[in-house]
Amino acid sequence: MPHLRKRILYVDNDNDSCVMMKLFLEMWNYEAMIARTATAALQQAQAERCDAYLLDTHLPEISGLELCEQICRVPGHAPVVFISSGAYESDKQRGLKAGAVAYHTKPLNFDALEITLTSIIRGELAKASGLPPGGAATIRRDDGVRNSIDQNPRLLDDEDDEGKGTGPRLSRERANCILPISSQPGKDMIELRAA
Repeated sequence: MPHLRKRILYVDNDNDSCVMMKLFLEMWNYEAMIARTATAALQQAQAERCDAYLLDTHLPEISGLELCEQICRVPGHAPVVFISSGAYESDKQRGLKAGAVAYHTKPLNFDALEITLTSIIRGELAKASGLPPGGAATIRRDDGVRNSIDQNPRLLDDEDDEGKGTGPRLSRERANCILPISSQPGKDMIELRAA
């Protein structure tokens, strides 16, 4: 009989986090696989096909970043999403550079994670944004959708008030691919970016 539910491998060495994530994944109708080390994660990934990987960046043996790089070396690998306490922009950039398609920070917004998983498994992030398959998304806090679109220098192709552009950015049409999870200021949103 074919496998019907999408399978997600969650890798975290914290037992409570594993129990909680397993409950949420099963509630969202995913088959949850759990690994507490990078070695166990690689063994499970080789033994069974996964539709997505959720990784903590802080793991025993090797870091989640190194594990992500190893997973991403396999042709046709499933998407990797980080769930980490590293909330600095540099942490997020390292995660995306390692090959992840999304980066969530702790404390985790489970609604945002569910939207991300649904989107990446269906391939909607790349389709909705016009990004190539290697495009990426970051879940982040912001003061509102307009602030993000109009003031984030990485997003808009427009010149600033002084007529100086600051490098390659998204057009206003592509900026519309920022998907608000809530229309209330200060809530999470998904920010798409080219790889």
